[in-house]
Formats: sequence, structure tokens, C-alpha cells
Amino acid sequence: MTVYADTSTIGGCFDEEFQEWSVALADEFKIGKKIIMLSDLTLQELEFARVEVREKIKEIPKKYQISIGITDESEAGESSRQKHFSLSRSQNRT
Repeated sequence: MTVYADTSTIGGCFDEEFQEWSVALADEFKIGKKIIMLSDLTLQELEFARVEVREKIKEIPKKYQISIGITDESEAGESSRQKHFSLSRSQNRT
């Protein structure tokens, strides 16, 4: 099962109110029971998070992570932009 997680999901590991569930979910990510999906925006936000939050995401092996990027592309003749999501599973399978 793949689960999208944002910064608050990881930060919940250090919040008394959400810690029980967030830590349990993080543990499932670490053993590959679930795959974590992170957007490029979430990864950018994590760069500015507290150290323990940044370190928590590093505990999850890359092989159990999927990154999604969001790009804007416009086609010739169209005035509106379309959102395209690209999925990429980490190449590091260690």
C-alpha cells in the first residue's frame, strides 16, 4: 500500500497528540509494509523542519519511498496551464 505523507505526518511522531499513530505509520514505512509517497513540496518543507523531523524521514529506506514532482506544462495554442504529476521510485534499492 502506498500512503501520501506530508510534513505534518512526519512531525506527528514528535507531537504527543499524534505520536502513537505517526510512529506506528513510520515503523510500517521503515519495514516496507507501506510505501511512503512524498511530493517535492513536502521534501522542500522538510529541509526547514526541526532536526528530529528531518532525521525521521532518513530512517525510511529509499526503496520504500516514492517521490512525486509537480510541473507546469502548457501546450501550443492553449491559454491555460495543465498540472502533470510525475512519479519516480528511488533508484537506490538498498
